[in-house]
Amino acid sequence: MKNTVFKLLLLNCMLVSLSSCLTIERRTNFIVPGEFYGENLGVTFYLNINKISKDNFDAADGLNVLEDFANPNNYYSIYLYYVDDDNEINLPFENFKHTNTPMQPVTYIDDHKNYFTPMIMNKDELSTQLSDKYFYSIDYNRYSYEYFVYFKMML
Repeated sequence: MKNTVFKLLLLNCMLVSLSSCLTIERRTNFIVPGEFYGENLGVTFYLNINKISKDNFDAADGLNVLEDFANPNNYYSIYLYYVDDDNEINLPFENFKHTNTPMQPVTYIDDHKNYFTPMIMNKDELSTQLSDKYFYSIDYNRYSYEYFVYFKMML
């Protein structure tokens, strides 16, 4: 009898612990909408992230959109570009899927093996020194070049 009660208490503690990790305030890799910039090899990249409806997500047919893995039913459009000779060059993403990496529990990869990783760890980070924070990293290698860029918020 004591053994059964002990097991039930232990199970209850484990379930409470696990459920507290699932709230958005505690999860890692928090998606933050906004405008961001980053540089690599002398090129400045711009990243615009907007929250969108499920209908807009479905209409995009996988192009430049993702569903937040850790916060289901939240959808975002993602627009990555750089400017070359006054021309805006779009770098598209297709069909993001969630993947795990050893360093980041929430990372997305598209059909062309381009990686998108949110880097804000919790809501508390959003209240301090936004200009010093990296919000996202992108490893983009769809064409004959590869860019790895960290993005800061445009203030």
